Amino acid sequence: MRQKVIHVPNLSVLAKLRPEWTRLEAQSRYHSLSVTYVYCELAAAHSLARGAKVHIVKIYDDDGLALLWPLFVERKGFVRVASDLRCGSGADRGGPLVRYAAPAEVFRAAVSAIKQTKAHIFVLEWVDEESDLYKVISGWTQPWIIRRAPKRLQATRGSDGARRYAIRFDDFPTWEDFLSTRPRSARQGHGRRLRQLLAEQKNVEFGWCKTAEDAEHVLKWLFAQKRGWAEARGIESGTLISPDVEAFYIAMAQRADLQATPLVTFIKVDGHPVVASLNAVGEKLIECLVIAHDHGFRRYSPGILLLHHQAEWAFATGHEIDMLRHDADYKTQWANHMPVCRRHAIFLAPNSVTGLAAFLGLVVHKIGHLWGHGARSAIRIATARRAAAPRSGA
Repeated sequence: MRQKVIHVPNLSVLAKLRPEWTRLEAQSRYHSLSVTYVYCELAAAHSLARGAKVHIVKIYDDDGLALLWPLFVERKGFVRVASDLRCGSGADRGGPLVRYAAPAEVFRAAVSAIKQTKAHIFVLEWVDEESDLYKVISGWTQPWIIRRAPKRLQATRGSDGARRYAIRFDDFPTWEDFLSTRPRSARQGHGRRLRQLLAEQKNVEFGWCKTAEDAEHVLKWLFAQKRGWAEARGIESGTLISPDVEAFYIAMAQRADLQATPLVTFIKVDGHPVVASLNAVGEKLIECLVIAHDHGFRRYSPGILLLHHQAEWAFATGHEIDMLRHDADYKTQWANHMPVCRRHAIFLAPNSVTGLAAFLGLVVHKIGHLWGHGARSAIRIATARRAAAPRSGA
């Protein structure tokens, strides 16, 4: 196998890779939106703007390009950390774009090539533990000093794993065949709430945004609803609904073929959204990233109604639905594939001396991050309690 690591100082260099990149997309048969050229071009622009280094790892075998892995390297304290080139939401799947049926050896070759980026640590985002990629990463030999360090210090956030909820339709010839496998209570509840919504509300519309302008309008509404929900409960909203992620997907709406793929799906009443979902639609895969609804319509369970609508579209077009992590009753009722996925970090240091330096730098960074997170959480909870407390006097 032959490996090649390309440093991308600007988007002109990245553009030269587009023909080969899109050919590999056509050969992969199953990939996330987050490894497509259109997505990564936008992610690269954001990473370069904040001073990160962008690299593309390519692995060739006898049949040509087998793997392409977009990465960025960023300083965190004293250490350089390599990560998947993503929008920063923390929800995207990790891993490269891989040709269908490529040998598992391409993953080992790719991880070895990441050392050429001069990163001290490589953090792999959420990957199913049953996958060939995770087996390579988790079995990677670490420097001696790292192997003997306390697990809680060397582990990255999310390394303990989380269940991923997905819907696969491969074994079902018809939509009704799939529905028959779901709990009766879930099927009956959906039908009752749908009839109630259609009877009590006028001009109900199920669909997806087919223009950039409509997508921007609905996305701004969605993120505002989700942030309001989190703030009212004093919950850490995280990076998934940050203004940067919102801006990223508004920009994606201007690039994507919205006539063909549902980046933003919705239910509208009288032209106004009452529930909306941000989706990452790739080859045979639709990832439901963020969903929010108008609290005034909660009696209809609009999120369930929209999921049902999305699932029908996914079945008709041959896609799998990934409802991501975080436990919820509706996910348990609808999912028929629930693997454990994890984040994992490996130290790329060539020996224990440089490994120790990288480890100490990571520990310092973690302590600072935990202290800051604790302080922000305390402030957020106190603010939510003051807002919920009854006011005295008039």
